[in-house]
Amino acid sequence: METKKKPSTTLEFLVIMLLIVFAVIFAWNVNVDGLFNKLTNANPSKAIQKQEQQTATADNKWKAGKDLYRANCASCHNTKTEGTGPALIGVRNRWQAAGSYNGKSGGQWLHEWVKNWHDPVDQQYKYAVDMANTRPAQMNIFPYLSDDDIEQIFNFVDSTSAPVVSASVN
Repeated sequence: METKKKPSTTLEFLVIMLLIVFAVIFAWNVNVDGLFNKLTNANPSKAIQKQEQQTATADNKWKAGKDLYRANCASCHNTKTEGTGPALIGVRNRWQAAGSYNGKSGGQWLHEWVKNWHDPVDQQYKYAVDMANTRPAQMNIFPYLSDDDIEQIFNFVDSTSAPVVSASVN
């Protein structure tokens, strides 16, 4: 009787385990990537397109703000320095810091000021009254500017560099 040599059971076990491990790793990578793409709707070209659209939208808003600023504000206001009107950089922060009054935030009062400065003055909003009393010229009124237009102007203004502060000489 002829005896057949059996392969080593340990070696056979290791080979089978390696095959199983490789199969699991392969299946895991395929399924995880597919699942991730389905869950996040991740498509590199769609993500790139969305980013490009957001950049284009931001660029368009910036350009619109610049155009609105030039058409409505630049004749009296510089973004960084005082002129006939105050420097506009940081104006939203200044009005917001002035505080709320009669149920409106400082930012809302700023929008009212731009549209028709008489309204916040007539309602005795202190910051508006102080502005009206301390400026050498009256603010023009812009009732046709929407809140979005005004925000685009201030977004443009705030995107310019910080105001230049000159050193005082003693």
